Amino acid sequence: MNERLDSWKQIASYFGRDVRTVQRWERLEGLPVHRHVHQRGGSVWADVAQLEQWRAQRQLARDIPAQPEGKVSPGWTEYLKGRVWWNRAGEAAVRNSLRHYQSALRLDGNLVQAWEALGESWCALGYYDRQPPRPSFEQAQQCAARALQLNPQSGPAHAVLGNIAWMAERLPQKAEQLLRSALQLAPKHISTHYWLAIFLAARGESDSAKQILKDALQIDPVALAGQLCEVTIAYLSDELPVAEAASRALLELHPELAAAHLLLGLVLEAQDRLPEALASFRQAWEQGERSPACVAAIGNLRRRTGDTKAAAEAISALHAMRAQGAYVSEHEFAVLALAKGTETAAREAINCLRRAYEDGSAWMVFLPCSPRFRSLRHRRDFQKLCDLINKGRED
Repeated sequence: MNERLDSWKQIASYFGRDVRTVQRWERLEGLPVHRHVHQRGGSVWADVAQLEQWRAQRQLARDIPAQPEGKVSPGWTEYLKGRVWWNRAGEAAVRNSLRHYQSALRLDGNLVQAWEALGESWCALGYYDRQPPRPSFEQAQQCAARALQLNPQSGPAHAVLGNIAWMAERLPQKAEQLLRSALQLAPKHISTHYWLAIFLAARGESDSAKQILKDALQIDPVALAGQLCEVTIAYLSDELPVAEAASRALLELHPELAAAHLLLGLVLEAQDRLPEALASFRQAWEQGERSPACVAAIGNLRRRTGDTKAAAEAISALHAMRAQGAYVSEHEFAVLALAKGTETAAREAINCLRRAYEDGSAWMVFLPCSPRFRSLRHRRDFQKLCDLINKGRED
């Protein structure tokens, strides 16, 4: 990467924003931009290392909320550490945040912010589908209930309950009501924006989802979670060139971000660019995404690009993961069944998806709009399952 940027346009491109935005950051938030004064006019330049230092300090400042009035809680420092981890994005970061929140609550069981944040972390782990989803969402619900005991107007707690209503209880109308209520109670709580935006995209309301995300980016334009959310919304909306461009822009700045490689792989797969998609999934694996989802994605594409033994090898790998105590969703076996491309395999995939739904897999809420399963959309049995997901249990 070039260590120096020599114009406002280059600085704006580095952050993925427009020129007026970075000029506002320089004027109001101290973005380190240097000036050359010439006989006629002037020019600007910026050092990449200084920009990254500014970005990190800005992120940390956003992560650390105002301290409670009066005596600072003994758990406050642990809570702050959890917030820093949470904003790094990805499953490992969420697990680290969870440990700090639990430590904070051992020191102060009445710290409402820690209960709210712990509920968010448990909810995220249920979403990642890396452990049995129901226990994760049950833990999240208990945390939200405790936060609401301490503060009945807790926006983050309402957001956690909204996510649970959507992904665990399968009550989409209730979910939307809770998420919108959460946003009214805490309009600057950025995770609520992301969750509501993804919910709306999954429900086919892409324009509304983009507006919610736009509002979130006004609060924090450079948050990793916001940029991942941007890719996810474009992918779920089948706007694949937009999703690809956003993925690549994110990876240019964060080549180590496994989640971005995984998303790029899904986007390329949806465009039938299978060798490129396979390379992205392998890169995600190399960057630490050692998940059943990554195993299934790689096995699927190896099979579809000519390796006839790949699906069977991946299935064996998933069973080995289960034998070692890992949670492996039936969703991943459906992905591998699809690779075979036969009628029997299609029925097998739908049976796996049905079992994933019954098991409470959070990823099933994305099934009706997922580009990955578009080859099944003409089937009545697949549409019946999608109707069940879309209507939820409210009917």
